[in-house]
Amino acid sequence: MNTVIDIGNTRVKAGFFDGNKLVNSIVFNTQSWQNLYSAFSGKSLGNCIVSSTVSVPDHVLNYFKAKADVFIYLDENTALPINNIYGTKNTLGKDRIALAVGAAYMFPQENALVINCGTCVTYNILNSSNEFCGGSISPGLRMRLQAMHTFTAQLPHPEIDEKSPIKVVGNSTSESLLSGAVNGLIFEMQGFIANIAAEYFPLQVIISGGDSRYLAEQFHIYQTQKIVTEPDLALIGLNQILQFNGKS
Repeated sequence: MNTVIDIGNTRVKAGFFDGNKLVNSIVFNTQSWQNLYSAFSGKSLGNCIVSSTVSVPDHVLNYFKAKADVFIYLDENTALPINNIYGTKNTLGKDRIALAVGAAYMFPQENALVINCGTCVTYNILNSSNEFCGGSISPGLRMRLQAMHTFTAQLPHPEIDEKSPIKVVGNSTSESLLSGAVNGLIFEMQGFIANIAAEYFPLQVIISGGDSRYLAEQFHIYQTQKIVTEPDLALIGLNQILQFNGKS
């Protein structure tokens, strides 16, 4: 059994793999490291890899080391099944590497664009030579709404109703804010896909992250191109890194 743990800015997602098969996953908020201890209390981890976009205290890493048969903390020195040609590897988000490795596993020897929709939206490019080339970073959906509320005097912070499509023309201030945030992000994604596909063709597009299913549904209103949605792509990539390092 392999245990993979992806610690993000707002939540932790963990997956339990039997070989390449994801058999179970759990998600919880990163409000307290105690949540980690509670989530894994009494669980056998087998071999374990941890990836984090935030600083992880030594006592947390030591906790997983003690529970795992073999432990890897993903950093810029970890061996990868892809070639990382990013210019500043030490500042590259570990989640972006995991996503690229996951894309290489799902679509070997293909050009792939992974759009990860979380706190930030990252656009991550893997070419058909199995090289991670880089990409772009922009504010995530909820960050856009929060910013408009925080940095203005009177704009509200509307809630997203994931069951309702977002109008392009809002008929109230809340609807207008939602249109700007959601449709603005959708149109941004369309632009990135079109421009990247012009350089990396043919291009496989994968949407991942916490807001992936919601945004993919909104996206399909405007887009005819087939797009794969895989919310667990980072977990899949981490499991491949763990296996590549001989820890399967």
